[in-house]
Amino acid sequence: MNIFNKIKDIIDRRKSISNIYDDIQNLDEVLLEKRIEIFAKVVTPRFAEIGLNNWNGKYIWFSDFNDEGIKHVVEYNVLKGFGGSFSFGNCFDFVPTISGKKLINHRTDKSTKVIYFNRLESWQESFKKTDLLTLIE
Repeated sequence: MNIFNKIKDIIDRRKSISNIYDDIQNLDEVLLEKRIEIFAKVVTPRFAEIGLNNWNGKYIWFSDFNDEGIKHVVEYNVLKGFGGSFSFGNCFDFVPTISGKKLINHRTDKSTKVIYFNRLESWQESFKKTDLLTLIE
């Protein structure tokens, strides 16, 4: 193979990779829209059945504050490879968090955040040291 064919081959590969990358970016946007659509049609009504009547329109579902100032919250966490997992926990109106130089009290729907949380058991299991060691071997 002469030098011109090699250069042409390199250019063709870069164009192909560039096209694939552009397609992946577009696919990510499509998957985001589809994910939100599925959340609206399937997930949100199911969470409403267990008392999580509020949804921020993206990744957080939550209840109203109870008498003790606690909201129950479920948050969807986006993972690599177009996957994700749910975390569940509580938001407290009496426990502030730090954002930059401000204290946020989480008393509004917009400021709702999972403060005390847990993840699904399968996700927790994937982070155990023994599992990571077996992956390395």
